[in-house]
Amino acid sequence: ASAPAHAQKAAKENVRREIIRSISCPDFVTENNEANDVKALVSVDESGHINLHEINSANPELKSYVIKTLKEMKMKDTTPIGKFVLVVKFRVA
Repeated sequence: ASAPAHAQKAAKENVRREIIRSISCPDFVTENNEANDVKALVSVDESGHINLHEINSANPELKSYVIKTLKEMKMKDTTPIGKFVLVVKFRVA
């Protein structure tokens, strides 16, 4: 049996927050004075690995950076989570 809808939604929000906290703004975004968003369709498997299903960004370098970062990440204490949209906004301070 899968978790109730409200529990799944809370789990997605926790994972979304953890991913966004883990992805720092790379130096090349700051140096190039670019502000870009990366939009990804992701899920989390039973072992906590993030599966990337689709990713879009106008900045190929930033897209590659997010792909690499997501592949290296592993969620702790999570149940499998179906596909959801993740938007990472990189802003120059």
